[in-house]
Amino acid sequence: MFDIRHFLSFPPPVRTKALSTFCLTAFFIVFTFVLAGPVQAASPALTLTADSQVLFIGPQCYITQDPERNISLKSVVDSFQSRGLKGKKSDSELINQSLTESPFWILFEIQNNTDSDNWVLDFGDAMSGRMALASQIMVMNASTQTLFVKSPGLKLTGVQDEDGKAPDDVFLGSSLPITLKTRSSNLIALYIQPDNGFPVTLAPRVLSQKKFMDVLLSGNPSIILGGLFFVIVMAVFTTFLYMTRQSSYLFFLLHYAAICVLFFLLNQEFLSGSLVSGPALIGLYSASIIFALLHTKYYLRIEHNDHPIENFALIGLGLIIALSTGIYLFVLGQNAIGFGLYATAISMSLVISMVVCLFLNKNMHDISRYYCAGWVVHLLGFLVLCLGTLGLIPVNGFTISLFWLSFVPEAALFVAGSLQALKYDEKLKKQEMMRQKHDTQALARLQKSKESADQARLLRVIERERELMSELREREIQRAEEMRYAKEMADRANMAKSAFLAVVSHEIRTPMTGIMGMVQLLQDTNMNKTQSDYVDTIRKSGETMMTLLNDILDFEKIERGSMDIEEVQFDLPRLAQDVVTLMSGHAAQKNLSLTLETSEDLPTIVSGDPTRIRQILLNLVNNGLKFTQEGGVIIRMNTRKPGKKEVYSPGTVLVNFSVIDTGIGISKEAQAKLFTPFSQAEASITRKYGGTGLGLAISDRLIDAMGGKIRVMSEVGKGTEFSFELPLLEEETVEEIAEPLSDEELITAPMKILVVEDNEMNRKVLLGLLSKYDHEVLLAANGFEAIEQCEQERPVLIFMDIQMHGMDGLEAARKIRANSNADIAHTPIIALTGNVMPDEIKEIYDAQINGFLAKPVDPRKLNEVIFNAAKGKFDNPLAKEPEPTNFESLTSKDLGLELDDRELYTAESESVPLPVSEDNTAPNGKDAEFSFDEFRRKLEEEDEAEADPLDYGEDFEIEETGKKRKNDLSFGDDEELTEIQKFLLSQQSGQASESASKSQPLFKTEKKAPNKDKEKAIQERQPAAKPAPPPETKSKAMPQPETPEKNNENLLDTQMLQSLVDTLGKDQFKKLLEGFLTKADEIVGQIHDVIEKKDIAALAARSHELKGMAANFGMSEVSKIAAEVEKVSKTSNGDLAIRKASLLEEASKNTKVAFTKWLGGLN
Repeated sequence: MFDIRHFLSFPPPVRTKALSTFCLTAFFIVFTFVLAGPVQAASPALTLTADSQVLFIGPQCYITQDPERNISLKSVVDSFQSRGLKGKKSDSELINQSLTESPFWILFEIQNNTDSDNWVLDFGDAMSGRMALASQIMVMNASTQTLFVKSPGLKLTGVQDEDGKAPDDVFLGSSLPITLKTRSSNLIALYIQPDNGFPVTLAPRVLSQKKFMDVLLSGNPSIILGGLFFVIVMAVFTTFLYMTRQSSYLFFLLHYAAICVLFFLLNQEFLSGSLVSGPALIGLYSASIIFALLHTKYYLRIEHNDHPIENFALIGLGLIIALSTGIYLFVLGQNAIGFGLYATAISMSLVISMVVCLFLNKNMHDISRYYCAGWVVHLLGFLVLCLGTLGLIPVNGFTISLFWLSFVPEAALFVAGSLQALKYDEKLKKQEMMRQKHDTQALARLQKSKESADQARLLRVIERERELMSELREREIQRAEEMRYAKEMADRANMAKSAFLAVVSHEIRTPMTGIMGMVQLLQDTNMNKTQSDYVDTIRKSGETMMTLLNDILDFEKIERGSMDIEEVQFDLPRLAQDVVTLMSGHAAQKNLSLTLETSEDLPTIVSGDPTRIRQILLNLVNNGLKFTQEGGVIIRMNTRKPGKKEVYSPGTVLVNFSVIDTGIGISKEAQAKLFTPFSQAEASITRKYGGTGLGLAISDRLIDAMGGKIRVMSEVGKGTEFSFELPLLEEETVEEIAEPLSDEELITAPMKILVVEDNEMNRKVLLGLLSKYDHEVLLAANGFEAIEQCEQERPVLIFMDIQMHGMDGLEAARKIRANSNADIAHTPIIALTGNVMPDEIKEIYDAQINGFLAKPVDPRKLNEVIFNAAKGKFDNPLAKEPEPTNFESLTSKDLGLELDDRELYTAESESVPLPVSEDNTAPNGKDAEFSFDEFRRKLEEEDEAEADPLDYGEDFEIEETGKKRKNDLSFGDDEELTEIQKFLLSQQSGQASESASKSQPLFKTEKKAPNKDKEKAIQERQPAAKPAPPPETKSKAMPQPETPEKNNENLLDTQMLQSLVDTLGKDQFKKLLEGFLTKADEIVGQIHDVIEKKDIAALAARSHELKGMAANFGMSEVSKIAAEVEKVSKTSNGDLAIRKASLLEEASKNTKVAFTKWLGGLN
């Protein structure tokens, strides 16, 4: 064993020799292990063979940072060869040093297995990923001690200044000729000092001399294509500049010129110099962005006097870009902070430029979108480059190439936008030429008309009116186009939103059918108290979820404007008491009071929308109970009469509703956003109490739709009061308000029902709910099975799921309706759907489905549907196929209506003929049925108010009321029997089919007999309907109501005419009148042609023109009729407009006769 004390006892010479021997031995042992270890790793992975043309050396390079600039060539080579400390190994073909300012060493070992020692080291081009410029460089073959290049002034330990050649003497662009010893390994050492500015990325590769010469002679394809692209783009914008002489295209040209120069300098130069340097290239890119800002300024014609804020913003952005560029290059240096500041300034400039372009250029949105899309593409390419530079995403050749490739779609979008701008300018020029031509013609007509001062004044008035009409038409066309575009965009957004809500509704309602149905079935079983509590909890959670879904759908309906407000009679105190009854359980659970306070003058029966008023009160009471811990909630209702300045219909009372709680209260700040959708007072409120924040938003919009305004008064810690006032019509004559049927009354006799549902759980639920009442239930999983079941089992009622695999419910319903067997084709179908949006419901009704039942299925609603179906009542009854009818023998029973005394009196006194379609053939080839809608519309038209013949400067609006006539013209219970009624009668009479008799028990159905005495009285008091004229006489006939005789005072404004005669003189007046009557006949003839074409828009325009001209010449009757035609035309009531327009021709003839008589009476 070695003892140090024994070693120290030796004499000094012996001890020194022993120590030397020991150290030498240890060195060789360590060297052996070190040499044995890295031999495998040090073997070169880069090998040049006779077939090698291009060899990327990036993955085998080792990088060593030299921030202190004190690492010598010998130390870095020794570390690489001897100790294996090779530095950081690159993992891709791209060497990325990000934003470093420090010099670094690159070492790689390459095996030359060829007989050629002449090769080329290339550092890559822009499209391969190189972004860096080198201010100083040294390249040396450490194996042969051959120095290929060394920048002047570069001091490196172990490298003599005179050994290397200057870079300008040996570099060809980014390529350097090197010598590699044949049939041996070569260690190449590179020392690079990066230039400030661009990120340091290199794509080094070794090329054979043949490959290098081929590229040198034929050119780099990426550089050639890039140059060709930039040349074409600049040529296009030069052409635009020459054609338009607009300076905005000059800045586009300068933008691409700067990018083109940047692209070529990066590709052609690797060593920075006096002209080509990192700061210069960064400044070149910054200049291109400033040119983009200048294009925006001159494209939008932003001047300081017109748009000071936008002008200041664009100038400020240009200064910010210049300032951030200087700070990055000369103050902060090449680091993440400086580069981040520079990237932020560039991105902010592009974004603000897009925003200004979009919102300031209101007349050319299409053009602005092209430009903004181009800047978006450029911004994306720039952001990807910046994120890679900052190390947030991986950097590779594609990342950097994406920056350059982004200029291709950017240029395409800019060129497309410029082409659109040229078209728009051409359109403006044509409009200007037309306007100038129109003005010239008007001026010529005016010059010819100046025969006298009075005549000139009159003609100027007429001409001015025509000019105003022309300008109004142009404005109307422009406004209609803008509205059409806005509507199209809104429709697209609404369609996307509706589609999303439809999917959400269906996907939630479908599984909820299984959940809520199974809960209902479980509650009908024998359970202990614990189980009952669990099931009740599931039921309440499901109801809460459905309430949330219904709130979202209600809000979407309100936003889209498809929420209809009804106007029906209802018991107001009873409605409020129902709310109290419904919410009392919630109040009792929290030991809170819930009281109702009403004033003595509160009306009992009013007209309004009880469903929406109940929904509002439930929302407000629920909020009050939710945020109240002690005390309670009060519902207070009182009324007042409208004030003198408040205009309402007679009999209207203003009912004030107040919901007062003693809860936590609402701060002033929170009240400002209280009615904002999906928001609550504070985030802590949502976490503590829950809720979506939709209740108050829905209530606010419903109250606004009913003509009221919600108010809130609150104090934190003391409670809140919500109040709103609604105008409701107090009813003196009370219609019978039907009491809701009880659950027992809704139960019908058992029947055979087909359930078509692809969800097995939902089939089980419906089977359980229907079997509970002894119905025979047939099940089908898709439309094909449904059709087969219909043909084999003949069900009397079908519940059809809509969205199913294979054949969906709509297609199955259409095929059932098309069945050749009339009994099958008329089988009632009820849709089962989770999509309850109006568009989906319309699609269901279009498929001739009789009604729908929303998922999850409510047992009571299910029984209501079956109960109504048994009575033949459907939301969407099938259209009857009428048989030929003798209209002279029609009775109220045949028409399906009963007239009250008022309508009987109207029929007797006015003898209104029943309108019968002139063409008795329907589009399907069958006989057309009686036109009830036409009959009702004719009755309502008799009460239409007359329009002021001279009030034609404003648009007319006709308000539609939700109230229906007491005796609406609709079919009653005496219609043709439905399939269910046939089935019930067949059960009663014992004549049902064999399959039905086996599956259903017999039961009775009562059918109300008609009142024959009353029917006879109606027939006696009704006038006989006129027979329809022969077909050949009515094919082109238009309605021509008889016009009563009009005297001169009704036809003419004699005072106006006398003033014109006094002013112009009788002779001059007759001359003007002759020209006017000719023009009036021309317009009336045009109206006749328009009636033949049924062009309602043209009819409104011609009527408006005739109305003004006739009023100026005192033709009162013609002006009045024209005003009525114009008014009705704007309401899209085409039939009524045509009927009124047909009076113009007769009125014009009568007016001419009246003019003749009146002129004959002049002295």
